[in-house]
Amino acid sequence: MTPDASRVNDAVPESDELPAGHNEPVKSSPEDMPPPPRLSWLHRVLPPILLVLLIMGAGLLWWQRDAVLDWVRLRGYQPNTEVKQFADQTAMTSYGRRLLYVNHPAIEDKAGFN
Repeated sequence: MTPDASRVNDAVPESDELPAGHNEPVKSSPEDMPPPPRLSWLHRVLPPILLVLLIMGAGLLWWQRDAVLDWVRLRGYQPNTEVKQFADQTAMTSYGRRLLYVNHPAIEDKAGFN
């Protein structure tokens, strides 16, 4: 059986024709596109401000890194009574006490020291 020559081209639509039920092809150019929506001033200004604040916060942490690390080490630290008495007897300043306590000192006898 040979195909009917009049029906062979019916299955393939021509280049300008679309099958039934399809919309027209979209042909757009940059001139046809609507402009992108404008961002509000808050959306334009907020990201750079947050970036500057983040950089400043990181710089502040780096600048005060010793104080931050001391705070982390001293959190929850309670010196024993011997160390506290030693700090009182030597009349240490608050900075001196902090340096002493950061290192978690222990007062030992002669045998334990050697």
